[in-house]
Amino acid sequence: MDVNEHLLAVFIGSSTEGLDVAREVELQLQRDAITTIWKDGVFGLGSGTLESLMKIVEQFDCGPLVVVRGPQHDKAMRARRPRTDIAIKIEVKV
Repeated sequence: MDVNEHLLAVFIGSSTEGLDVAREVELQLQRDAITTIWKDGVFGLGSGTLESLMKIVEQFDCGPLVVVRGPQHDKAMRARRPRTDIAIKIEVKV
């Protein structure tokens, strides 16, 4: 029996600003899970983000989302509305 059969498949999502934190999450999970960070080839060229997420969602057991404050957050706060890309990511797995 393969050791990897007992590990969770974890998709780690983040904004570009949160990529360093996502890499740290990946490092902390390396003995307990098979991890994939969104930046590591999940989204193909010419495919939309939502389309790509819908294709891969069944391949993972869970998917933490790293949320950090960045320029887009400040813009959304001024407009008093949520960032739509984060809302879409949350809805895909719920």
